[in-house]
Amino acid sequence: MRDLVAHILSSSLQNMFQAQSDLSLFVPQETQEREPNLSFHLATELRRYLPWLSCDFDVTKGRHDNQRPDIVFHKRASNGLNFLVVEVKRSTNPEGVQHDLNKIRNHWFAGTLQYDFGGSVLIDVTARDFEIRLLARGFPEDLTPITQATLPQPLSPPKFNRVRRTTLVNLAQRTATAAAANRTADAAVLKRQLADTVRALYAPAN
Repeated sequence: MRDLVAHILSSSLQNMFQAQSDLSLFVPQETQEREPNLSFHLATELRRYLPWLSCDFDVTKGRHDNQRPDIVFHKRASNGLNFLVVEVKRSTNPEGVQHDLNKIRNHWFAGTLQYDFGGSVLIDVTARDFEIRLLARGFPEDLTPITQATLPQPLSPPKFNRVRRTTLVNLAQRTATAAAANRTADAAVLKRQLADTVRALYAPAN
């Protein structure tokens, strides 16, 4: 699943650059871009790949020193399906990457949140390139940067011909509901079933 998430992140970034040739080109005397604007545009692309999950950005986590993840994919009103958190930095702020990785480890993978995946994304708008460092909770870390050269061929957004969209939406909701009701064993089974269904959705056609 980590490889699939990496490919989704890379594809979303490539699609963002392709769709918006004028990304970040503002009248400098009037408009200065902040990183949340890039987070918004990246989230818009990511939603096309993960439409069975809720997407939010720049929310405040009160139990985690009021830290704010840039983008989250989850099911709202439950911590049972916290799937992906993404932290975004511009290439002019590379020193922020290590801070974001620490935040993923110490906050978004910890406590009651327990996100499955956490990505630090460094975006170079001028070069139209990026570096992704992707962590998977509970697995050994591989911080080798993932770039456009690493995964040059973007994934197409899902077409829901082999797997129905309603199937994934229902599985996601059942997983979150079971977790909220403390039906831990049921939630674990449903989460594995959901992961298998997502992999089937993106499996290469025979």
